[in-house]
Amino acid sequence: MKTGDVVRDAQGRSYQVGPLLGRGLWGKTYLCRQGDSDAECVVKFPLSRSDFRPDVPVTDALIEACSQACSEQAR
Repeated sequence: MKTGDVVRDAQGRSYQVGPLLGRGLWGKTYLCRQGDSDAECVVKFPLSRSDFRPDVPVTDALIEACSQACSEQAR
């Protein structure tokens, strides 16, 4: 994920990714702009392999746990 990327939610709404607000144990939080409007929101994304240092062993289970934590918080 990087600034300027466009992502869609489950309802098909689009968001343009803005600046990174912070990183936690399982995800990153970005300020995003919804569609073509000036409406801003905060969106969390689970960590991916590229978010870890190269010397850290990243397993599929770790990536899945990050994704599950993000989904659980969304629920």
